[in-house]
Amino acid sequence: MRSSNKESRSRKGSVLLGKILAPHGLKGFVRVDSYAETTDRFCTLEHVFLSPEGGVTRPAAVEQVGNGERSLLLKFKGIDTVHQAQRLVGSTISVDRAALEDTAEDEYYWFELIGLDVLDENGVSLGTVENMFRTGAHDILVIRNASEEILVPAVTQYVREVKIEQGLIIVRVPEPELP
Repeated sequence: MRSSNKESRSRKGSVLLGKILAPHGLKGFVRVDSYAETTDRFCTLEHVFLSPEGGVTRPAAVEQVGNGERSLLLKFKGIDTVHQAQRLVGSTISVDRAALEDTAEDEYYWFELIGLDVLDENGVSLGTVENMFRTGAHDILVIRNASEEILVPAVTQYVREVKIEQGLIIVRVPEPELP
């Protein structure tokens, strides 16, 4: 993917990384629904912000990161019992944008692409990036408009240009495969 004005991308604001689903075990771990493209993102973070439903956002120190059977497991400093962990259920987890590692010239965090408008190479609007998901080979952009969902591999063959500041992605739509 080619970038426009990559160096001016904002480092301000916060990024939502996930939501706490339930306590895990008896020692204060919580199960997390991760919104990050990989759970590795949590391994490099020392501090996050927890925002309980209807409560006040507060900082939290990440003490330990693990992988459960179907979800990410986190342990926060000072949360040492199942009862303390239970009080965190429903909280969202966010981090300051500046705390994230810089990406390479042609790499983007998913949150930077979700919500961008998408045009084909002829300038025709295809919709908006609604979501992304990972396959074994590469990431996929999920583009939605009023009538359809379009899946575009997030590789340079199809993603021709990304203009973060303009809120725009230019793509070449893959030809449908015939049976």
